[in-house]
Amino acid sequence: VVIEADAILDCSEEITFLTGGCDNLEGKCWTFSQISGAISVGPERGSNEWFSSTEGGLVPEQYDDSFCFTFERSAFLYQNNGQTIDPFNGYVAIDFAPPTDLTYFLEPNAGLNGETRIVLPEGAFIGVWDSGPVYEIIKLAENELVLRSQIVGNDGWFDLFFVPN
Repeated sequence: VVIEADAILDCSEEITFLTGGCDNLEGKCWTFSQISGAISVGPERGSNEWFSSTEGGLVPEQYDDSFCFTFERSAFLYQNNGQTIDPFNGYVAIDFAPPTDLTYFLEPNAGLNGETRIVLPEGAFIGVWDSGPVYEIIKLAENELVLRSQIVGNDGWFDLFFVPN
């Protein structure tokens, strides 16, 4: 097999919204929204029967987290300022150092209703530790990112609402 040139990823509107632009070497970082329901959890896709956060109701360790995407190198960086909420042991803040060499890729039309998916390496996550590593993009605009992911090891679903920071 002879490859004459590297494959070139199109700079689509979706990539531009997610990364802040294909020429933006710094990428774009997202953090949890302060809205009611920024984290919603239920047994069905889009339901919040099990949990829905109140307005501004997340803990400081969640609001200081950033989830960053770059176009170049398809880099994903989770900046958690040293702590992460541990859903497996009482939802307490614990010291956690996420990997710094993560990547992501997009799977267009791969979701249940044709949504694009963000796919991270196994064990990586966006927003909550017991989600991922696959996220359906429910909404993506310049100032809003809504993701849906199955709960790890459970039949339930998360809806996660983010804003750029």
